[in-house]
Amino acid sequence: MTIDECSATEVALWQISKVLDFVAGMMQDAFDNYPGLGGVQLDEHFGQPYQLGTDLVATVNDAASHILEKVSGKVSLAPVSPPQASLLNYNMDWARWATEDIGFHEYVPKIYRDLASTFDYDLIQIIGQVGKDKLIPGIRCIGSGANTPYDVLSDMMSRCEAEGLGHSVWYSKCFTLLYPDHVHGGAQ
Repeated sequence: MTIDECSATEVALWQISKVLDFVAGMMQDAFDNYPGLGGVQLDEHFGQPYQLGTDLVATVNDAASHILEKVSGKVSLAPVSPPQASLLNYNMDWARWATEDIGFHEYVPKIYRDLASTFDYDLIQIIGQVGKDKLIPGIRCIGSGANTPYDVLSDMMSRCEAEGLGHSVWYSKCFTLLYPDHVHGGAQ
């Protein structure tokens, strides 16, 4: 069969497969060329925005499986949280992926909140939906909007630790420029 004999759907699926092979190839090249590399990460941009349709969950599920089958190193996922927002906005069912353990090394949901109480609420909801295995909450310090005050950031980090979880703070400038004294044994 030639490309001219394929339906539009068959052509689209073939093109998606080629794109996924390209992405997986780049990720695998990183592991092959940098032996000390600890892992690579996909985020919500790996999903399909709802504007393209809300019937794409199966397509995104298949895409995640395709990538994970082709990459030999550790692949983590940094999705939007809570899981329902990721599902509705990006057709990404990462709660199911986590509970079924489809192969991601870890999940680093972006619980980017400016209030510790909102963060606590969302963290408990996420733990209830996906459990704690492979969960590393993402905390926003610097990004869009005002910087997160250190006392709020500290409360969020402490909340993660109280749940027996690590955390990932976005991004390194938080501790290298904004709050360097808190990293180097200074003020609390």
